Amino acid sequence: MEENTGLAFQPVILGTDIGTYALARSFHEEWKIKPTIVTTQILGPIMSSGIIDTRLVNPAKLANPQSKMPLIDGLIALGPELKKDHPGKALLLIANIDSNVRDVMRREKEIKEHYVFAFPSLKVIEETSDKVKFPLLAKEHGLNVPPTVEIDFSTSLEGEIAKIEQIKDPFPWIIKPATSAGYERLKWRGKAKVYSVADKTEAKKLLENLYEHTHENPQARRFVLQPRVEGNDSFNLSVTAYVDKQSRVTMLGSAQVLLEDHSPTALGNPVAMITEPYPRLYEQVSSFLQGVGWHGFANFDFKVDSRSGIPYCFEVNPRIGRNSYYNTSAGMNPMKFFVEDVIAGKSVTPQRLNKRVYYSILPKHLVLRYVDKEMAKKIKFLYRQKKNHDPLYYPAEWGLSLRGLKRLAYVVIARENHWRKYHRNYPVAKFREGETRSLDTAELTRL
Repeated sequence: MEENTGLAFQPVILGTDIGTYALARSFHEEWKIKPTIVTTQILGPIMSSGIIDTRLVNPAKLANPQSKMPLIDGLIALGPELKKDHPGKALLLIANIDSNVRDVMRREKEIKEHYVFAFPSLKVIEETSDKVKFPLLAKEHGLNVPPTVEIDFSTSLEGEIAKIEQIKDPFPWIIKPATSAGYERLKWRGKAKVYSVADKTEAKKLLENLYEHTHENPQARRFVLQPRVEGNDSFNLSVTAYVDKQSRVTMLGSAQVLLEDHSPTALGNPVAMITEPYPRLYEQVSSFLQGVGWHGFANFDFKVDSRSGIPYCFEVNPRIGRNSYYNTSAGMNPMKFFVEDVIAGKSVTPQRLNKRVYYSILPKHLVLRYVDKEMAKKIKFLYRQKKNHDPLYYPAEWGLSLRGLKRLAYVVIARENHWRKYHRNYPVAKFREGETRSLDTAELTRL
């Protein structure tokens, strides 16, 4: 029997990672409802969970087994079945992976026959995900970004290399693809997602290499150069927002990253954070979102330059973000804003996060090895105040059942496994080779 939520909706979530589970938990905490997760594979974060209804899509059984969008085709095919299972309820769709969001909007008309959702338009998604167009839009709408130089190999190699001579900002610089589409499919020895160059000579040599492997591919021959923003993991900040149908930014939450994942498959994902408000960044984010005509969730990555103290925005994602649960743990459940907008059609009073909590999927003592003494004091204080939260550690999952015991065992083992991962991928000795000072965010939290 289904729980009575007071609102006629059934959450449908695309994915299988920690971010997917965090969304399900946020729905379950607020409405005691069992969200449906649609996925092509079942991974640890959602395995043996008692708070979700998992629907596995088998690409081989689709009407078109060769589909390039098997998850989306499976989602569409499931529509009538889910409507039958949840009569009279709107199927509220949410996704937390960029490619899934983009694919939903590419098939928007078909998906709307079964589901309701809130995502930016495909035009807005494509413009803001382009690392050449994004800095232009950001500057136009008041968002601070690093200086950006465009490289386009559709013209001559010599002309693009000449741009290196015009660079006046100090090196090192970062070179990365303007868009991931096209570039991801290419393979060659030495290829990377992001490149760092120490001087102009190294930059020119890299451009020659990139030209050789990409100039014949229109989808992969555009790159951007930006000065590297210095600072360890603690100089990174996350901002989460929700924009309703009336273009009102109804929710803003944020956190300082203390430590990121350093394993190759999850590099850069925050794994330890402390929530706190950043009023000036909120102003920048709101101006940008309203200026470009956003709807739905948005997640911004900022980094404060350790030399200048200036916070720069690197990108905006058309989703809530893998670590969305830091908002829920700080008392501001993002799903409430989503439901009020899309299901209830209400214009709610805007809220801004104002509580400080500690969010992490790692053992406490592991994180303490990668922060300075002042940050360690903050973490220990929040633990004493019982303001520490792990999205996977959900007591509602436990119980004297085989499923509940399996779930608890997974969570405990997954957490302890991080000791091994960090020893292999980011040993403390490597951390201490660079700046070990943690960012003091006091100035950023002031009005």
